[in-house]
Amino acid sequence: MKKLSVFMIFIMGLSACMSSKYHWKKIPCGLFLSPEGELGFATDPSIANVNSSKLKGERCKNVFLTKIGYDDGRLLSDVIDIETFEALGAEYYKDKNYIYSYYAMCSGGYLNIFGEASKEFRLIGEHYAFYDGGIFHYRNGKMDADPDSFKAYGALAKDKDNYFEFGKRTSLEALKKAGVTQEALDALKD
Repeated sequence: MKKLSVFMIFIMGLSACMSSKYHWKKIPCGLFLSPEGELGFATDPSIANVNSSKLKGERCKNVFLTKIGYDDGRLLSDVIDIETFEALGAEYYKDKNYIYSYYAMCSGGYLNIFGEASKEFRLIGEHYAFYDGGIFHYRNGKMDADPDSFKAYGALAKDKDNYFEFGKRTSLEALKKAGVTQEALDALKD
């Protein structure tokens, strides 16, 4: 009987730990709070509180990121101002102090400080942004592109001299060979 009681206590404790993992509360700015009050960034908010064993197919499970970057170590709650935090699109976010970028990976990825919120920032399509005089791809960083002539259409982009795909320089010939439609190429014309 004693072994059964110890086993039941263990199972109840394990069950409590497991259930708290799946009950983060979404707050108005789009971030989440754990049952213990820890601030988290949901890597896939649409499945934030779904047990990964219930996901079908090859979908990555949601992870709650609680720290900035890969090796920064600061807690989100020590950096992010939740009163002004908002999604900008193309995996960029901002608050009154910083612009953040999210680098997605199935292991969770990283929410990084991209730059200061006081500098000019605007999205260009779904994958690109203008920031502080330069062009950035949301995953590949700063690009060697002319900001004044830069245009984007989905993952494709063009400036006065070059074509880009997913932030990497390419040629018109390579895009055509890869099957990029004429409609997409026409959308990049001046």
